[in-house]
Amino acid sequence: MSKKFFIVTMLLVTLSGCGVDWFPAPATTSSSTTTTPTTVTATAFTFAAKTNVTAGQVQTSDAITVTLSGGTSAAISVTGGQYSINGGTYTAVSGTVQSGNTVTVQHTAASGDLQTVSTILTVADKSATFSSTTAPLVVAAFTIAAKTGVVPGQLQVSDPVTAVLTSGTSAAISVTGTGGQYAIGSAAATSSPGTVKNGDIVRVQHTSAAGEGQTRVTTLTIGDQSAVFSSTTASSTPIVAVTDFSFSPAQVNGFPGTTQTSSTATVALTGGTSAAIGVTGGSYSINGGSFTSTDGTVQDGNTVAVQNVTPDTVGQTVATTLTIGTKSATFSITSTNITVANFAFTPKTGVPIASTQTSDPVTITLVGGNSAPISITGGLYSINGAAYLSANGIVHTGDIVTVRYTVGGAGQKASSTVTIGGSSADFVSTVAN
Repeated sequence: MSKKFFIVTMLLVTLSGCGVDWFPAPATTSSSTTTTPTTVTATAFTFAAKTNVTAGQVQTSDAITVTLSGGTSAAISVTGGQYSINGGTYTAVSGTVQSGNTVTVQHTAASGDLQTVSTILTVADKSATFSSTTAPLVVAAFTIAAKTGVVPGQLQVSDPVTAVLTSGTSAAISVTGTGGQYAIGSAAATSSPGTVKNGDIVRVQHTSAAGEGQTRVTTLTIGDQSAVFSSTTASSTPIVAVTDFSFSPAQVNGFPGTTQTSSTATVALTGGTSAAIGVTGGSYSINGGSFTSTDGTVQDGNTVAVQNVTPDTVGQTVATTLTIGTKSATFSITSTNITVANFAFTPKTGVPIASTQTSDPVTITLVGGNSAPISITGGLYSINGAAYLSANGIVHTGDIVTVRYTVGGAGQKASSTVTIGGSSADFVSTVAN
């Protein structure tokens, strides 16, 4: 028994020396876990824009509440201004914002009129813009008292005029008229265009006419408002008095680039039968004659009218001031995109081959003004039964327009396009087969 035990023991020792692992360790398994970072996103937000703000003043947006998904905090940054979190200090430095925080942005408004400043706030993956636009320029109307009985050839200075800007920060200032100048405050007088601020004191000056009983006129313009300063020299003969006159309407709307003519005014004089006449900013006509911008003489009982060209830019206004003796009247034109209401021609079908076709008459109703340019392609037009024309013209509210052309062969279509102001309409005819 002991001999067998000895042999078995030796055998086991020998085998273990050969590197055989008779008692292997239990099998193990390995595992690894990869974690994907969560992307934080923000709910879209907006800021209400501000308009008609005061130039150069700090503008603050309404507050927005931050709402985040995928996390509780996110990056925040700003361009063109500053931001504040929960009413804290404003900063332009990028930072971190928490879900539920309130944020406002601010910037300084532009220094000029009708200018916009924008600030962009970015939270996580969303951005919004806060903008402020300064108020437009509005200048109050003003007048300048005339001077009469002055010495010929002497410097004449007007009473002071206060520039009142009810909106905006500054306005363009200019002067027209022979030898005319203006001075702001204590500055030297000049004839060059410049800039005036609200509350500035302005004076106009010129040298009075060389002859007796003559009038010299200088027109001062601030923004879109104008006034005339006139001086009339003393005369050894009675001075002719001019009755006040005006144009009705004193202001009209016109299509850009079109010529507008005022109504007529009748000249009424006392103390004489003639008076000096002059115009600034346009031209005038006496008794329906040719329009001119040259100073002249008008007689008692004459009729006068003025005209000017409508500005090319919609919204702009041009003024024409007519002066007779010591009295003046102004006619203004504002550029407007004039259109035609219900503008259409009834088409025709089954018309004879090579026949002349005339449209049904269309009564013109203008929207935005009283007159507008008319043009045609592919035919001729007639206004109020007059001769048919292809040349451009002018049409007024209430005018009746027809179109005419000659059609072609069987089954063909003919078409004319009439354009009035900003509106167009086609007259189409189809020839019978």
